[in-house]
Amino acid sequence: MPKTDREICESKEILRQMCSLKVTSEPHPFRQPAIIGTLGPACTDTSNILLLIKAGMNVARINMAHIDPCNMRDPFRNVIEANNQYIVMEDFDIPISIMMDLKGPEIRTGKIDSNRIKKGSPQELYLKHGSFVRLTVNKLFENRCTEKIIYVNYIGLLEQACDGDIIYLGDGQIKLVVDLIENENVVCFVEKAGKLKDNQKVHVPMLPAIIPALSPFDEECLKLAIEMDVDVVVVPSARNSVVVKEIKNALKENKILVFSKISSCEGLENIDEILRISDGIIIQKNDLSLEISAEKMFIAQKQIIGKCNAAGKPVLCTAEFSSWFSGNVIVRRAEINDVSNAIIDGADGIILITETALGNEGVTVVSELSRVITEAEAVTMQKTFFCDLTKELTPSVEPINAIALAAVQIANKIQASAILTITNSGRTAQLLSWFRPRRPIIAITRVGRVARQLNLWRAVLPLHYSGEPLDDWFQDVKSRFEYGISYGKNRGIIECGDLLVLVSGYRKKAGFTNCIRIVFASFDQSRIVENLSNYYEEP
Repeated sequence: MPKTDREICESKEILRQMCSLKVTSEPHPFRQPAIIGTLGPACTDTSNILLLIKAGMNVARINMAHIDPCNMRDPFRNVIEANNQYIVMEDFDIPISIMMDLKGPEIRTGKIDSNRIKKGSPQELYLKHGSFVRLTVNKLFENRCTEKIIYVNYIGLLEQACDGDIIYLGDGQIKLVVDLIENENVVCFVEKAGKLKDNQKVHVPMLPAIIPALSPFDEECLKLAIEMDVDVVVVPSARNSVVVKEIKNALKENKILVFSKISSCEGLENIDEILRISDGIIIQKNDLSLEISAEKMFIAQKQIIGKCNAAGKPVLCTAEFSSWFSGNVIVRRAEINDVSNAIIDGADGIILITETALGNEGVTVVSELSRVITEAEAVTMQKTFFCDLTKELTPSVEPINAIALAAVQIANKIQASAILTITNSGRTAQLLSWFRPRRPIIAITRVGRVARQLNLWRAVLPLHYSGEPLDDWFQDVKSRFEYGISYGKNRGIIECGDLLVLVSGYRKKAGFTNCIRIVFASFDQSRIVENLSNYYEEP
């Protein structure tokens, strides 16, 4: 990183940092936050998933609300196959994570009446501004939705909806106002026109949570998550910790991470109890912005990200890059600013939804998003983050926390190119990430699930090391570090002669990570690190 850029990200003074910014500055070559791409009709086959991985996707998200019940396993198998092909291409075991998004207690519309659609036209209908439409719970219309009547799968809507209530369809594209309730219908006035597709979300702001948290379908999905070795399960629209506990109990001892999606005012109010039991948080901005005013949304984002950063848990934000489909330059600037602010706030990753699931430009969007993120990272105040986070550690500090803190501080002081750690549980890499080092954390582990899950922590580059354990433990540690350094050189992160910080256990079965070493990357390509064994004391 150029000196001027280092000074910017390591400044503790906001005004000085802003004055030092230059549009000509080069971004860091390594992107720290993850990119999560949603799979859908446009990218469920192996070849398209592989293209997304090559473009920069770290996590494949599979939304069970849109999955084909007859082929539920196919998307998971395709991700695994694409990842295997990518590993062969790169000659390094670079893991891709799989995230399962449960359907949950969603209210959705039915399907468009195909008989009303002209041959060759999209399966959608247009609701005109000023028109009236009936929302019905009559199952006769489940597959026969028209501009006049739309099926909704929640019978409680008849009891809970009141005159004047707002109802959103999709992600807020269509806005309805309840006019009256009659028989099996909620008659609505179309205040905001838009296109409606099959199985669109129905969002009623401030609707009480009386829908069961887990449906029988969700329970089947959890069994599938265990069978397919999924890395992360997402709780949709978590309103409190009850449903999170229920899902964690269902997963038992399978070591699958459970992330909670915050998409309602109730969830926002209960963020502390939800965060306490969750492994990570997802900010569903589209839904949340329908319940709070637009000018308050950025405050909610900062609040949630701040709490997650303080707790050392990953936080992901949804993003929209719809301008790639519309070509609207003004919208594109707003979307880029939105993503950039999430990164500057401290998000660990960005989730793309329709851009990869439905769009034909998914690969381009992932590449563009990666560039946007690296530019935003260049202006984050890393030193301020570090100082604030270290204040969270009050005596007495756990030894592993102290090791992580010291390793990051050393790396910052000596301007190391990377921090490398050997980990079995992933905990050391997670703690290193918590302190937000400017340097990438190359985490080498023999545990495949740990490697995949570490994609969710900012700045962590996980590697799955599949080499057979050596009888000589010190040589075994050396071979794992050399594997990580080789990868760093291959990615352009490490150059010959660079300083590196190595973090590991001091001896076999040490109990916890307790050793920090500083080494140089060797100029001799046949030996990645010079005299690494000299840094160990024989037992």
